[in-house]
Amino acid sequence: METKIRILAADPNREFCRQLGELAAAEGDMELVGTAGDGIEALSLLGQLRPEVLLLELVLPKLDGLEVLRRLPDTGVDCRVIVLSGFVNGKVISDCSESGADYFMPKPCDVQILLSASGRSPTAPRRRPARVWTAASCPAPRVPTRISRRW
Repeated sequence: METKIRILAADPNREFCRQLGELAAAEGDMELVGTAGDGIEALSLLGQLRPEVLLLELVLPKLDGLEVLRRLPDTGVDCRVIVLSGFVNGKVISDCSESGADYFMPKPCDVQILLSASGRSPTAPRRRPARVWTAASCPAPRVPTRISRRW
């Protein structure tokens, strides 16, 4: 039996996290194992829950998402990171990529497209430049509706 993809969402928007949890559960092969409303809580939950995927908002109270991303190696957790932000520019994307983000998705985003980036392959390289997803570069018809364990 295949295990579910474990997702941790670090986003202060509780409604977004609730919707994400419902959609992940509907997929059947993934689960939202926790939510963090600030960066300190996100780091703590990373160590406790050991998710396979971290959905990370950059604008977080107490500790911003970029600093969470920079401290991720200190947690000992090897997970994929999808950065979400309404604040998008080349510098931010570059900083996220250099700090280990796998994907960068501007907000507002389609949660179904977001979940399509949450698959995982154990053979995929861990460090690579972040891929920027936008509605224009990744329209819904080209995105699989089921999440796979492959990147």
